[in-house]
Amino acid sequence: MKKFKPKGRKIYRQKKPFERFRVFWDNTTAVISTLLMVAVLGFVGYSAGAPILKFLQQKEILSKPEQETSDVSSVPDNPEISNDENDHSTDVHAQVIDETEIPETEPPTEPPMEIPEIRGWLLETSDLATEQALQDALAAIPEHITHVMLPLKVSGGDIYYATNSGSPNAVKAAVPLSTICQTVAERGFEPVAVLNLLEDSIYSAKNPDAGYLLDNGEFWKDAFGNSYLSPFSTLTVNYLSGLAAEVEQSGFTQMICEGLVFPQFQERELSHLDARCSASDRYTALVDVVQSMQESAPDIDFYIQIDGEAVLNNQTATISAADRLDLEAIFVTVNAQTLSEVDTLREISEEHPCILEWKGVEPLEDEKSYILASDSVSANPENREETQIITN
Repeated sequence: MKKFKPKGRKIYRQKKPFERFRVFWDNTTAVISTLLMVAVLGFVGYSAGAPILKFLQQKEILSKPEQETSDVSSVPDNPEISNDENDHSTDVHAQVIDETEIPETEPPTEPPMEIPEIRGWLLETSDLATEQALQDALAAIPEHITHVMLPLKVSGGDIYYATNSGSPNAVKAAVPLSTICQTVAERGFEPVAVLNLLEDSIYSAKNPDAGYLLDNGEFWKDAFGNSYLSPFSTLTVNYLSGLAAEVEQSGFTQMICEGLVFPQFQERELSHLDARCSASDRYTALVDVVQSMQESAPDIDFYIQIDGEAVLNNQTATISAADRLDLEAIFVTVNAQTLSEVDTLREISEEHPCILEWKGVEPLEDEKSYILASDSVSANPENREETQIITN
């Protein structure tokens, strides 16, 4: 008789937290690994399938699938056969092309700079000697002129109106500035003050600190004995700003700044001058001069005159300064030497319109804005278009 071994008591051991976490991690890893394996196999199969299918089709082992056609893309084999259905398909095809094709757009162009309407007449300094001389000069101006340019301060430093500013020996006329402005305005012209800023030997000779000094303390002059005002000098800036304020207080609303230039220093001189005189950014000093004048005369419209011959000789400091100033326009002088480069001189600035100032040469017939010298046109032309320009 078989004996049965009595069953023992089962003992259950509770798993530790670490063991439970390890079992969970192993199961999760197995699932993720399986999914990644399936994804990899699917990707490899898809990537390899297309080349294999293409190879079998090229070897004609498998036939290529017939291309599906639609009403939009279908075109009849015989172009002479036409019916309503084909006409409709062609219309739809054209419509799809029009909707899907993106037309090429041209880059936006900046609007052309608006040139102020100025038909200017430049008086001579002798016209400012007395009030009667001014009246006579104004009476001889052609009717088509809109602006009269008055040379109040000229190259060299002479001043042609009564003023207490600057050097007394610089004043060459005694007519008050307000009288000059009012007399021109009463004749129906716009009075424009013309000031030569830095080509000034008189003020700089009296005030050496306003000019250029060598490293040995001597006063710099060019080969002709002329000195200039230095834009780096605070004395110069204050002097010119005072003149600008004086002009505005006399009733002027427009001003042309001439002589905004550096001297033509010799190479051997530059090593004995302030290093700023030869710096590539020296034009910023010219900017500071005009901006200070503008702050002193905020209600005046400013213009800069640039010598066309200097521009063609690659003297660009004035242009660089002008392009960084708030100006109404730039006046560019044209003479017999630069007449052939008129088109170039019109485009010297990318920021401001350029108006030509004709000196000793005949203006072009299509000029709408310009400045004429009083001695380059017949005394009393009735109409500029019908009058021959008399040149020097």
